[in-house]
Amino acid sequence: MQDKPKKLKLILLSGIWKHLSKRRRKQLIILPILISIAGVSEIFSIASVIPFLNALSGNSENINFPLIENLNKLFSGLDLIDPFLLLITTFLVFISLSAILRLLTLLCSNYFSAAIGSDFSIKAYRLSLIQPYSVHIKRNSSEIISSIIQNSERTVTIIDSILQLSVAIVIGVALIASLFLINWSLSFLIVFLFTSLYLILGKILKRRINRISKKKANLTILQTKALQEGLGSIRDIILDNNQNLYTKIFSSSDKPLRFINAKSAFLSSSPRYIFELITIYIIVLITYIYSQYFGITNIVPLLGSIVLCLQRLLPIFQSGYAAWVSISVNTDSALNLISLLNQSDNKYLNKNQSIILEDKIKLINISFSYSHYSKNLFSNFNLEIKKGEIIGIIGPSGSGKSTIADIIMGLIKPTHGRIEIDGVDLHSNNFFSKEDWFRNISHVPQDIYLSDTNIAENIAFGIPPERINKKKLLKAIHSASLSKLIKDPNEAFNTKVGERGIQLSGGQRQRIGIARAIYKGGNILILDEATSALDIKTEGEIIETIDNLSSELTIIIITHRPSTLFSCNRVIDLSKI
Repeated sequence: MQDKPKKLKLILLSGIWKHLSKRRRKQLIILPILISIAGVSEIFSIASVIPFLNALSGNSENINFPLIENLNKLFSGLDLIDPFLLLITTFLVFISLSAILRLLTLLCSNYFSAAIGSDFSIKAYRLSLIQPYSVHIKRNSSEIISSIIQNSERTVTIIDSILQLSVAIVIGVALIASLFLINWSLSFLIVFLFTSLYLILGKILKRRINRISKKKANLTILQTKALQEGLGSIRDIILDNNQNLYTKIFSSSDKPLRFINAKSAFLSSSPRYIFELITIYIIVLITYIYSQYFGITNIVPLLGSIVLCLQRLLPIFQSGYAAWVSISVNTDSALNLISLLNQSDNKYLNKNQSIILEDKIKLINISFSYSHYSKNLFSNFNLEIKKGEIIGIIGPSGSGKSTIADIIMGLIKPTHGRIEIDGVDLHSNNFFSKEDWFRNISHVPQDIYLSDTNIAENIAFGIPPERINKKKLLKAIHSASLSKLIKDPNEAFNTKVGERGIQLSGGQRQRIGIARAIYKGGNILILDEATSALDIKTEGEIIETIDNLSSELTIIIITHRPSTLFSCNRVIDLSKI
């Protein structure tokens, strides 16, 4: 069980590396070089303080150090400068250079991890969008949203923590080396003490941190789910006066998540204050012991250099420990994102071929069930749809009407049987892919999704405003009988619909859905309960609109209302099958 967290971290690291682009991997080579240079600069900054402190202590005979002699040999004229001033200048130059390199390393690390986070979230979103419909109906959108938004941020935190841990290790080794050059026995004692303290602390908190990681990942999903469900059903919440209930549901995940974040921050930061206190005790103890043997004046250089080293080393230890905590508490969240990045990439998505129905669609001995454990919605179902027909499919709720529509569209594959397009098996052929077939189909569902933009962009859904064809837009507006709402394309660009089309009536939203289908240009129109939420009068107007559409269209109407089907050439009643 104790090896499991280590295994998860290895899976996480390999997953991050696997999904890095070539550009990011090249950039990753530069960072270790920069970190190493920063580490070397720390050694020089500590080395430069020793002669400075010796001179400051009043031991004038110690001013002539090899460092000064070498500088005098390299640069003529330096011997004319006051040695003490030269020592001060050298010390300040090395300290400043060290600080600049540390800042540059921090800046590059932060930007690098942010770039990776952006790459990962964009890739996860793209891969999620291109998954087959059968995958989408089996998973919870809250998990996808929380992974892409929040877990990508936590993955950035992990990458940043890994880089900070690398910086801490390199600079820590450099500072420890500097300490050993000053006084190896005393340095060994200090390093052993602090290393032991942090290792013991990490061992004590290991299990608690792993539990926090799992709980944090689960609560993030629940928090996102609560927000989605509450805002998605706001009308019913207001009508039923359930605001307090949904607030309570959200609070049950949000509050524990906030406390977990607070606990993580405390576990990450708290050792610093304890160990700073221990450091002061160590310095006071060293000062007292050494002053008894060597005198207070003689220990100033040693004490000053050790204090400077500790002043820099303690934050390094703390940074390394905090990075370890951060990696541990966010591991499970990041693994959720990695699972999205591991989704298959659809290679057919970029094809630009459209399959035109020439003769008929045939469903041959179709059976379907959503899982191996559930019974078939229908068995050995047969249906033939000729080009240009208007057919209706009616049946009670749960009879499989929408499932048949999904099978015709190619969104899901039948459990048994096959679907043929002009005699060619949709799911098994060498002529076209399902994605090519999708381009031929226009779908109008019961709930039309409308983005919070204008009518034109909602009709030409997914097309940038500057690329919208105004002639096609005008045709779609007229065909869907939207002319009373908007008279010309320019007005369509200026008329807002509000969030989810709240500023439009139900009939207007459905007409926009029909206009969207017409703008797309497919020759198969499928209306899946498209009028079931409308009143009889509005439904009649929509059906009249559908009747007036081009005779080249093959129209399939899915409904549970007989009144919707009066203009159909044929009606398939699933309750009689």
